[in-house]
Amino acid sequence: MGPFALKLETIQLLLRVYRDPSRGIAIIRCKQDNFGDILVEDAIEAMLPEMAIQTLAKTSKTQALDKLVGLRRFYKYCALGGGTLIFAPRGIGWLENLEYLVQRTTPLFAFGTGVIDPEFLHAQHERSPERPPADPESLAAWIACLSHFKFLSVRGVESQRILTEHGLPDVEIVGDPALFYARQTLEPRSPGRRIGVNVSDQPPFWGDSLPSTIEKMTATIRLLEQDGWTVTLLPTMPEEEPLSRALAGEIGSSRVSVFRDYLNARRFLEVVSDQDLLVGVKLHSVIAACCMTTPAVMIGYQPKCHDFMRTMDLEEYLIRTDHLDLDDLMSLIREVHADPEPLRRRQFTRCKVYRSRLLNFRDRVLESVGIAAPEKDRSLSYPSATATN
Repeated sequence: MGPFALKLETIQLLLRVYRDPSRGIAIIRCKQDNFGDILVEDAIEAMLPEMAIQTLAKTSKTQALDKLVGLRRFYKYCALGGGTLIFAPRGIGWLENLEYLVQRTTPLFAFGTGVIDPEFLHAQHERSPERPPADPESLAAWIACLSHFKFLSVRGVESQRILTEHGLPDVEIVGDPALFYARQTLEPRSPGRRIGVNVSDQPPFWGDSLPSTIEKMTATIRLLEQDGWTVTLLPTMPEEEPLSRALAGEIGSSRVSVFRDYLNARRFLEVVSDQDLLVGVKLHSVIAACCMTTPAVMIGYQPKCHDFMRTMDLEEYLIRTDHLDLDDLMSLIREVHADPEPLRRRQFTRCKVYRSRLLNFRDRVLESVGIAAPEKDRSLSYPSATATN
């Protein structure tokens, strides 16, 4: 197939922005087959329905299009989407894509993007030399690109701190874009014993904590099942599903099942809404719980988990994987289950604050390009917390 063998939806979008390139945004974002990336992508597009947003990378097709007519003929602007992208080392692709687009379009915004902690990258490289370090050249290149953006927002307080320490003082905290899907009302719930659990074996983890995390999470699931809980294992990506299936098979109980429609963001939120409590390793399993006001404990495997939980004033419900203790985790689960409403109210309040920040940021971005904010925001339908409780 030639360089212009494009998908039909891509051709349709190109025709749309060709008629009005001022609404065209070439965006760089995590675009993987996992629940978190899908939820964030859906949220940003739902908040910006008047813009023609297209994920773009420095591919042969993109370069051929640029050489033929120029990217600006289709995309006036470029942007950074959600996900933990900033400070990714050169070679992964995100930095190279950003440099390419910044030279050819007008940098407009970074929307609740996460920042990778350089110290975490350094520690991972020291432990596993095959992992790329946070080299000074890559960090400087990121700062140079980000300094061109008119609107620069990040996921949380740690992301802001890291960028400030590297010379970017005007960085706004808007929260994770997925918080757009936070419930607008706090529905009452009847207590039950249903718990969603996300377990991951996808590195990198803090230190050498991956094997011990799986071991302790498995023991937790076994104890919960013995204590009469109904456990739904919640993988967030295809690579996590075999682990969840193996754990369910090892425990061998009808009260332990695996949710397999995890790439359907609506269904994932519905299932999380049906739980009385959630324990999750992956960031967006816990963000989903916050959106649905399902009490959640974060098993933080990377700094981005701390970034989110500190921003949401939920640090006391965060346990790092390299500090994970089975007794401490079970004690926290029992404590939250005994009195879930204070945590639910805090989740609801903090989600409301950051959803408002997201929309305020969106409105300012649109105003800057002469587009009125939508009168009504599209969103996933919110499942009723009382429907099955």
